Amino acid sequence: MDTTYKTPGQLIEVLLEKQGWNKRILSTVLEKGETTINKIIAGKQPVDAKTALLLEEVFKVAAEQFLALQRSYDLAIARAASIPDPAREQRAHLYSGLPIPEMAKRGWLEAKDPHDLNQIEEALKKFFGVASLEEIEILPHAAKKTAVNTEPTPAQLAWLYRVKSIAEEILVPPYSRDALNAALPKLKQFMCAPEEARNVPRLLAECGIRFVIVETLPGANIDGVCFWINNSPGYRHHNAP
Repeated sequence: MDTTYKTPGQLIEVLLEKQGWNKRILSTVLEKGETTINKIIAGKQPVDAKTALLLEEVFKVAAEQFLALQRSYDLAIARAASIPDPAREQRAHLYSGLPIPEMAKRGWLEAKDPHDLNQIEEALKKFFGVASLEEIEILPHAAKKTAVNTEPTPAQLAWLYRVKSIAEEILVPPYSRDALNAALPKLKQFMCAPEEARNVPRLLAECGIRFVIVETLPGANIDGVCFWINNSPGYRHHNAP
């Protein structure tokens, strides 16, 4: 496309001058009203495919050039009027990474129709505990995952919030480092006797540590996480293998 011209109208004006025509003559040749020709040249009426073919026939300039100029001009006008929306960008980021159908299937989201965007958005706000999706925060945590030194992906973030939600429902006494140190020998014994693993949650709870198992989400690539709840340290959550 010739970048000398910004609109189809500018190109038509140059072609008219070369031809020695005025707008009235062009309207007669194309059998279009003079008002229509004036609007096209002024950029107030777009050049459609049919008109582009007529101009190609008259001026021997490819119809694609008129249409390309029209598309470029339309995009420039739309871009100038467009207002960036951070919330829209946030929604796109979440929807592109969150396995929403799987979350709905597991009952994490209270939405009857996983294809209804309004229902899903309301369900996501409730799931993350926010008034709007752009308010979602990354929970301070230490995680065992494939990419260690990166911010959590949307799927990982959803898993973290699910773990936190379940853990908050578990009642435990205040965290005790001394109790945990005393429990370590027993935990090591459990490693040698897999059938005793059922006792791990109870033993940790006595130390003030919540232990939960939550199946990972597809593509989350996260195996476990540890973070604080209610300003108490030592709460640990592991993903199912």
